[in-house]
Amino acid sequence: MAKESGGCHVLLDRVPLKYPGMAPWEIWISESQERMTLAVPEERVGAFMDLMKKREVKATVIGTFTDTGRCVVEYNGKTVMDVDLDFLHDGLPKKHLITKPPAAIPSDPVPACPDRLDDLLLVMLGRKNICSKEFISTQYDHTVQGGHVLGPVQGSGRVQAVATLTKVVPGSMKGVGLSQGLFPSYTELDPYRMAIAAIDAAIRGLVATGIPMETIALLDNFCWCSSDDPERLWQLKRAALGCRDGAVGFGTPYISGKDSMFNDFSGFDADSNPVKVSVLPTLLISSIGVHPDVATAVSMDAKFDGDLVYVVGETGEELGGSEYLAHLGVRGGVVPALDIEAAKARYERMTDAIEKKIVASAFPVTHGGLLVALAKAAIAGRVGMDLAIPGGMRPDCYLFSESLGRLIVTVAPSDREAFEEIFGDDAHLLGRVGGTVFRVSAGEKTLIEQPITAMETAYKAPFGGY
Repeated sequence: MAKESGGCHVLLDRVPLKYPGMAPWEIWISESQERMTLAVPEERVGAFMDLMKKREVKATVIGTFTDTGRCVVEYNGKTVMDVDLDFLHDGLPKKHLITKPPAAIPSDPVPACPDRLDDLLLVMLGRKNICSKEFISTQYDHTVQGGHVLGPVQGSGRVQAVATLTKVVPGSMKGVGLSQGLFPSYTELDPYRMAIAAIDAAIRGLVATGIPMETIALLDNFCWCSSDDPERLWQLKRAALGCRDGAVGFGTPYISGKDSMFNDFSGFDADSNPVKVSVLPTLLISSIGVHPDVATAVSMDAKFDGDLVYVVGETGEELGGSEYLAHLGVRGGVVPALDIEAAKARYERMTDAIEKKIVASAFPVTHGGLLVALAKAAIAGRVGMDLAIPGGMRPDCYLFSESLGRLIVTVAPSDREAFEEIFGDDAHLLGRVGGTVFRVSAGEKTLIEQPITAMETAYKAPFGGY
């Protein structure tokens, strides 16, 4: 802050301390949390202090900003630091880091597609990154003093949602939505696309509830390893570029963030050989947005027999880093890419459709691909679906591809014309809601025919059947 004014004069003995006996250097460099430094015009200090007192916030004047070009620090009347500001900011020689792209991961062949995908569906629903985590969500105050509109689990089938919505101001119909995106399995293949995928998922989760794009902001959270290693630093740089391009492309600013580097353990194995264990380079993108009217908010659960089931957005053969290839033990593949401009236009049309009340349910396609998203919407509503997928791509690749920018939407038959007019060729009709069986076919061939109850059991089994 002093760089802006050109100098500062700090009185360390005025700084409130948690513990007595701290040395001046300890006070000066301490990183104690929950503190904030503000610059207040001298004539407004009284009003500022009154406001802090009213809010029961401890505030202390500890010095002044100057234009002397120096950082001067005193303690009990004695000068303990007097440093030229230019030297303070720029005196340390720059450390020149080197980046090096890692070797490309070869793509293994994908086994032949099974004739039936029933077992695959149940196994995928039980994968740890896909299954229910209700036992975690319900440990916390997700009702937030009764203001929640869409909770962390939704529908009569209680399925984990990707976004929540809370009404926070009494008397207002506005709500605050929260969502997130996390794809660490993409990092080793393409860290740039990994970052774009996380941003897209975080935004899409809010859009599916009816939150307009222009109200959405982001937070980034990097959890990295060995970030001075040339290859890991290259991945970090590519991920940061993805963060920039995604936020700029969608027009969603970052309002906060954090990072945790060098998440590595160095030790020895049972034979005293040195070992190093590192976390997978991970980026969490969180999103926050304002819903204009929570009465029009849309949940994820399919609701009414006869409703039409659509996938909005295009599906490509993009399985690199996917849950499906992880299940098969297959390395490599193509990480999903995104046309941000097209996706943004699609999300704006989704907001329009929700405002016009022609969307019965909406759910973003993320981990596990289209089949998992469809299954979750069906389980949440405890209602069956009769679906037919198009030809031109292997059924398993089409159903488990994790292509970005897609949403599962159910629409009343009476709203079909209005819905298709909004989305045009971007909306692909897959079938209808109804019954108690989840059925998927390709042409004349049945791929899946499973009771919703069996799917719900598989989805909830890993963590105790909550």
